Amino acid sequence: MRSICNETNPHIGTDKGKRTVLGVRPLLITGLLAAVLILSGAGCGTGEKTATDQDGHNKSQASANETTSSQTGQMRIDDSGWKSFQSLGDRINSGEQLSLAELSTLGDENTFRIWRDCQKSNVPSADRIGRWLEGAFWNELGRTGPMKLSGARKAMIKSYQYSYDSRESLDRRIQEWSSPTLQKKFLTRAHRWVDPINLPDHLTIQFLPTLPELRFCSGNLLVDTGVLLASTNRQLEGQLVAILYRNYQATQAPAHEGPDDPTPTAENSVAKTFLFLQNEGIPTWIEDSPNTIFSKDHYSLFKVSFIPDNFFQNGIRSIDFMNEYLPKMFSDPETMNRIGPIFSKEARAGGTLAQAGYAMVGTIIHHLGEEKLLEVRNSVPDFVAAYQEAALRNPDPRPILGAQGSHLPEAMPSLDPKLFDQLHQLLLREFPH
Repeated sequence: MRSICNETNPHIGTDKGKRTVLGVRPLLITGLLAAVLILSGAGCGTGEKTATDQDGHNKSQASANETTSSQTGQMRIDDSGWKSFQSLGDRINSGEQLSLAELSTLGDENTFRIWRDCQKSNVPSADRIGRWLEGAFWNELGRTGPMKLSGARKAMIKSYQYSYDSRESLDRRIQEWSSPTLQKKFLTRAHRWVDPINLPDHLTIQFLPTLPELRFCSGNLLVDTGVLLASTNRQLEGQLVAILYRNYQATQAPAHEGPDDPTPTAENSVAKTFLFLQNEGIPTWIEDSPNTIFSKDHYSLFKVSFIPDNFFQNGIRSIDFMNEYLPKMFSDPETMNRIGPIFSKEARAGGTLAQAGYAMVGTIIHHLGEEKLLEVRNSVPDFVAAYQEAALRNPDPRPILGAQGSHLPEAMPSLDPKLFDQLHQLLLREFPH
């Protein structure tokens, strides 16, 4: 998926419409997945999901002219954007020669309007969406002559054609998400990671054809229908819950520092690094980024692939980096003042800290269990302490990463004991309970 986009929020400091990493980020989400795609879930073989695929998809199907709007507790499914798009496609397929003005009405449909308003820059007009739709049905509309193809138009044409050509499968998939059973599963998973009191009264998931992405905007989870089709329900659940975690549960930055403060203090910069490890590591675990797989028939998502070992390799490198540089900074105020303000930026260079955070989370869960992670998820000092406790339980000497008979988390190093004590005290000052 190209990206996962999150709304501005005081917890992680993302701007409206900003692509997270996982893609990933994508994964991103704000995440790893955002960076690549950012997100991406378990193999589907063919893009055409059947009523008997591995998710147990049911056979019910909404009619093409009927909008699904189901609600269970705090959750609402809205496919009006998809139905409006599908209706125009059906009219074209029946032989109607629609004008650009008629095609452009799609951009003023409520879901598409929300999507447009989520864009951080270069906000597409309704007319532009009409031209994208025109390009997707160029021959069917009887258009002649060469078609002007910008990068954006080419991408949207692929997206529109992929979704429309799979419309029957998409109707079935949306019906699955409209079922009380699946919605209950989703809410149970969401409430496990995000305190229900933090969530809005109603969560709305809206399906529409866009670029391969997931977006969070104004309380709405916007899901590209191509991503829905190319993913399993289980994978998409995790990616959406991860977005909710980033926007409603992630630990806030220190009160004295804005999320985008260009001149953080030395100690604050160090603390910010561990804030990032926690705030990205946990949702990257929730969305299970290393095991993200999309349908092989998707025009772009089929390329998404991760190697789980790499997450732990980056985790090892990050902890080794901490053990090498942080003691020098804690022992020498001049070094702390000189390096500290840029420490977070340097540590995050290359985009590997989300993977390192995932490795830390995996180590905590491997030795202490998921309940321990849930217990410490709201505190950076407690999160780092839990990691240290877990890492100290690894074999001595630690196995080589990927060694036969060992588990990946067992290769993760602990923080130097003296460094941990100094770091923990710093984190307690920066993130008081």
